[in-house]
Amino acid sequence: DLDGSFVVNSGMISSMDIAETARLRSEVNLPGGRTPFEGISGVISYTNDVYHFKQVKVASDVFNATATFDVNKQQLSGDMSVNLSMQNKAAAVNLQMGGMIETPTLRFVPND
Repeated sequence: DLDGSFVVNSGMISSMDIAETARLRSEVNLPGGRTPFEGISGVISYTNDVYHFKQVKVASDVFNATATFDVNKQQLSGDMSVNLSMQNKAAAVNLQMGGMIETPTLRFVPND
């Protein structure tokens, strides 16, 4: 078992455009894309072959996001809440994460 925290100061998330998916409120995955970020931090645990990521915060020039997700045998599943910088007081955009690590999916989930 593993329990810890992590911090990444800057970099790029490949195969996923968080800002564009949130801006368009796309209910279908937008393949490809990339997300530059200024920082990512969170808490990670590993139990029963599953990585659990909690309290994940992603900061970039155009958005701030929080996420909780699991990675189980390369399968990704979780949720992300995105606040776009250009939409100051707008409500957070809820996105659902899925797919495989190499081909992640991200899509808007409307509040019913």
